[in-house]
Amino acid sequence: MSVGWIKHSIGSFELDYKWDVSNGETLALFGPSGSGKSLTLNLLSGFITPQNAYFELDGTLLVDTSKGVYQPIEKRDIGYVPQEYNLFPHLSVEKNIEYGLFNWTEFQKNTRVSELLHWLRIEDLRFRSPETLSAGQKQRVAFARSIARKPKLLLLDEPFANLDESLRNVLRQKLREEIIELSIPVIFVSHDWSDVEALAHQVSVLSQGTIVDEGIVGKFHKPMIEPSRPLASENRIMLYGNVTQTDRDGHLSTCSVNGVSLVVRQSIVNTGKELSLIVDPRDISLSFDRFVNSTIENVLEGRITGLANLDSLQTELTIDCGLGTDINIIVARQLFDRCGVKADQPVWVLVRAHDIRVK
Repeated sequence: MSVGWIKHSIGSFELDYKWDVSNGETLALFGPSGSGKSLTLNLLSGFITPQNAYFELDGTLLVDTSKGVYQPIEKRDIGYVPQEYNLFPHLSVEKNIEYGLFNWTEFQKNTRVSELLHWLRIEDLRFRSPETLSAGQKQRVAFARSIARKPKLLLLDEPFANLDESLRNVLRQKLREEIIELSIPVIFVSHDWSDVEALAHQVSVLSQGTIVDEGIVGKFHKPMIEPSRPLASENRIMLYGNVTQTDRDGHLSTCSVNGVSLVVRQSIVNTGKELSLIVDPRDISLSFDRFVNSTIENVLEGRITGLANLDSLQTELTIDCGLGTDINIIVARQLFDRCGVKADQPVWVLVRAHDIRVK
């Protein structure tokens, strides 16, 4: 599992991103050029040092800038394919793929390399030099190198960009099989929505360094809010409740808000303690179909009690999900129209535990 957040500035550009990807799941970063997608991967991989960040991988803390924790690239066990591929020009294809297979026997190396060359359809390139390869061939070699050692996290920047459609479909399927076998989280960047639909479990849409839309692919759509507009205090959702339970591991607490249970990612020992909770509307996702078997801790059934068209691009939804206060969320009109949203319609409100702040 990979979870964390990053805040990083380059000149006037500001990246503010957080993620939570389980083992065996794939997260797509989607958006226009210059939105911060590739920068995010460079920061996660360790090629760029973040200014402010927290990053856990498989239960191991890799980065916590507030405590001065920063694991170097070689200790992160991350496979990464950048757009530039970064193949070693003095090594053959075979030796490029073997790079990083420390403490592997020659037999193990040969077996793993042969396996990858076969399913990537580049067996004939084994002893070739990178400078003799096409862009698509370099891309496949870089991909093979990134997964050869079976990393704990895989980062891919436009993994199918230089492949023809038939090969792209084959490699998508092979990648799905590899993800299942390795049971690792994968984060990839793409400009092609078909890649997102074919491969991703969840998607984050970035614009100008900020998440403007996110959700589980094919399940629901998260509301879009103009990222450059700061969140005014009146837009925050304030909730009041009491602690009813803390889990045995001490990481999660359950609160009762007007009789509705909410899970927060914070240990609160005192059962019955009164709490004030704050939720940013930008951290709320919606499903217009019944939502089950979710990794998101809080799934609340509600009903749309009000609709207001703000302009040609945005609609405000008022939702009652039994919390004692209405939830007002601004969604993009195109999502609103596509989902056929109507007043008095049931809706499921989804909020991750770590997105509920305890005041």
